[in-house]
Amino acid sequence: MSKLDSILFGLNALGTVVFAITGVIAGKRRRIDLFGAVLLGVITAIGGGTVRDLLLGRTPVFWIYDNTALIIAMVASFLGFFMVAQLEKFTKILAYLDAIGLAVFAVVGAQIAESAGANPLIIILMGCVTGCFGGLIRDLLTDRVPFLLSKDIYATATLVGGFFYVVLANLPLENPIRLIVASVIIAVIRIFSMNKGLSLPKL
Repeated sequence: MSKLDSILFGLNALGTVVFAITGVIAGKRRRIDLFGAVLLGVITAIGGGTVRDLLLGRTPVFWIYDNTALIIAMVASFLGFFMVAQLEKFTKILAYLDAIGLAVFAVVGAQIAESAGANPLIIILMGCVTGCFGGLIRDLLTDRVPFLLSKDIYATATLVGGFFYVVLANLPLENPIRLIVASVIIAVIRIFSMNKGLSLPKL
């Protein structure tokens, strides 16, 4: 495993943990039990990648032949259930970590779509699906207006990052550089909009 692969694996694992925890925190507000919390956390963490693989026809989906993400999500959700009161005190930090997880998930999703032979538009959309649809499913299961449809700039950040990932393919750049640049763009847009309270126009 190269150094970049190791870094991406670590960031992907971090994103999985943070996404799982946000699922558990959302479940607390609905007073769900331990099983429900673990299920909600796992769905939040791996739901986007699952939808992506199904849309691309990549079966079995990623967590069936490689259980790493599934195990990380299950453990994080289980521990998060018992530590949710403490974790809620660090919502700001979790939000920053969520932005990093969003960036990595989206770029990895775009890369997977590209390797599957998808066209540029689908590459961009699959990055968005990978980063956002776990949270979308979480919000629907907890009977909330989906976060990505109403709060800040979230899905839009992944679309912009995915766009640059595709555009940079036309330049003489190594793939690791494309991954890093696109990830940084997504994370910066998300964090900046969050800190400034920016959002798209609303109905």
